[in-house]
Amino acid sequence: IIKPDVNLGMNEEKKMKELFPNSNFITDRDLIKSFQLAKIIICTYPETTFLEALASGRPTILIFPKKHWHFNSQFQELVNSLEKGNIIFYDPIKVAKHINKIWEDPLLWWNSREIKYLKELAFKTLGNPHNKNWIEIWKEFLI
Repeated sequence: IIKPDVNLGMNEEKKMKELFPNSNFITDRDLIKSFQLAKIIICTYPETTFLEALASGRPTILIFPKKHWHFNSQFQELVNSLEKGNIIFYDPIKVAKHINKIWEDPLLWWNSREIKYLKELAFKTLGNPHNKNWIEIWKEFLI
């Protein structure tokens, strides 16, 4: 199941349909409902959707080109920890290997002690989307 972002001129949905013709595409559901349908959520940029995905309770992975995003240095330790825990990836080959490894039961990985700790650390550091002030904390992470 693929939920492409809103078309901002790059025709992502059309490209994904060409690459993955046998996939189901969701275009009319809200994001939170879509998260609940996912076996694994894959985010392609470190913005609000990633934090919301982490908070959804579904296994979440972030993959993006490292050269396109620069994090505030105070968050580098968290970023490094999330990378070590296989939540953040910069290399599509590495993320594919990880997904293949956990595919049978991604919740086994997602609910492991190490990943639970990393999620708690992320929420403590970045804010929890269920907290009304989390956007301000998240903006600091990206600046």
